[in-house]
Amino acid sequence: MAAIIVGSGPMEGVYLPLRHKTAIVGRGEAVDLQIVEDSISRKHLRIQFDTDEERYVALDMGSRNGSWINGQPLKNETFLQPDDEIVVGNTKLLFSVTVPKDKANALEIYQSAGQRRYSTRRV
Repeated sequence: MAAIIVGSGPMEGVYLPLRHKTAIVGRGEAVDLQIVEDSISRKHLRIQFDTDEERYVALDMGSRNGSWINGQPLKNETFLQPDDEIVVGNTKLLFSVTVPKDKANALEIYQSAGQRRYSTRRV
């Protein structure tokens, strides 16, 4: 199973186990992962399990400020890879194939993914 981990902002450490269903991220009250931030639309991002591909796919839901995956604008449905960084508004999210046990564990997973993604070695 997979999860979305909030890696920045006032909701840092909050996580959403995805299961095999559709999840909506936004600031609206009726979404699966609510992030209260003015730069996030009520329904900002959809993450859905594709049963044919057995993978998760992300899609910006026509948000005002857009969504980004690994620094690239999310224009079309995009399959998520482990440790993809998703940005909605000013909030960074991590797509993880590991579901955290608690908030502290979620932050450890987020930080370790960042260390793998951004090498500190200089050549």
